[in-house]
Amino acid sequence: GQVVNVQVSDARENVIEVRVLASASDSARAWDLRCEIREKLIAHIRDAFPASLPRVRREDFRIAEEQPRDSLAGQPH
Repeated sequence: GQVVNVQVSDARENVIEVRVLASASDSARAWDLRCEIREKLIAHIRDAFPASLPRVRREDFRIAEEQPRDSLAGQPH
C-alpha cells in the first residue's frame, strides 16, 4: 500500500503499453493485487472505451484430411 504508479511505457501506432506499479505487504497479496488491477483495468477499458480493445478473428485451419471430401473438389493437392 505504499507505492502506486501508472505509466504509459510505450506507444506505437496500434499499441499503448501501460505499466502499473503497486506495492503489497507480501508476495501472495502482490499476486492478488496484480490480478485484480489487471482485471479491473481491462473491465474499465471494455466498459468506457470498447472500441479500444483489439478484435481478433478466428479462422478455421483444419488439415485436408479433416475437411469433408466435397469441400476439396477443385482444390490443388
